[in-house]
Amino acid sequence: MLESPCESGIGIYFVGGLDQPNHMFNAIEGQIFNPSWYLLHRQRPPQDRAWMDTVPECIDARANGLICDEFPFASTVEGGPGAFIRGVTANESDVQFRTLGRFYNTHKCNVQTTGRPFLVVPVPLSKTFHYCP
Repeated sequence: MLESPCESGIGIYFVGGLDQPNHMFNAIEGQIFNPSWYLLHRQRPPQDRAWMDTVPECIDARANGLICDEFPFASTVEGGPGAFIRGVTANESDVQFRTLGRFYNTHKCNVQTTGRPFLVVPVPLSKTFHYCP
């Protein structure tokens, strides 16, 4: 029987709908499409994001003053071509950059090295936060 993530010491990154609504919806859509994307694995260095330059969703987002974002994150093994794409505001992108960076750099979460697993959980009625057992 598999251990629960809390018992096995896996960190959890909660994507909040109050401060990252588009990131949260992108995670939800991606996880519906591929349920294995609830459990991601850290990638260092991150995936190259150049592949998004020719994706129609990114071209449209940029034409509307938005930043192209992907889920799974480029900083995960699962990221890269095939990820779900959504346009987000610069402010929302900055929130994700800061909160995901804090999560990655929290020593207790133990996700600093390539291959380390962590869970991603969308939470519509909350701001973004993380938990590290």
